[in-house]
Amino acid sequence: MIPTIKLQRPQSYHPHSRMKFISIAFALSATALPALAATVKYCNGLSLAGTCFTSSPANGACVNVDLSVNDQTHSAEIDGGNCVFWANANCNGDHTDQLDGTINDFNTICGGGWQQRISSFKCCSGGAASTWCAGNKPTCT
Repeated sequence: MIPTIKLQRPQSYHPHSRMKFISIAFALSATALPALAATVKYCNGLSLAGTCFTSSPANGACVNVDLSVNDQTHSAEIDGGNCVFWANANCNGDHTDQLDGTINDFNTICGGGWQQRISSFKCCSGGAASTWCAGNKPTCT
């Protein structure tokens, strides 16, 4: 014979208590998501022309540019944050300083030549004057 267990609602049960639990659980799960640093549009043409790609990385996450524009990224638009661009994949090697806003020609950045060097980037929330979220504050190398 299988024993039967009778469940009863506690005296203090309120129909909205389940909703409170769900709201609290949702709020906790939302805070666990990584914050997005910026939305970056990068293009192989000057002034955001040509083939373009858009990425919204998490704060401090490295993004390798699409292979079709590797070492051919001529311009970018950074919305809602600031980014550093690297000469090698996986955010290694020489890099720019913190940039924000629109870069119409990477040849004007850090002494020039960056339109033929960009392979990856990393972004942080806030403007270029903000504290860098991923280590020491970068300068052009």
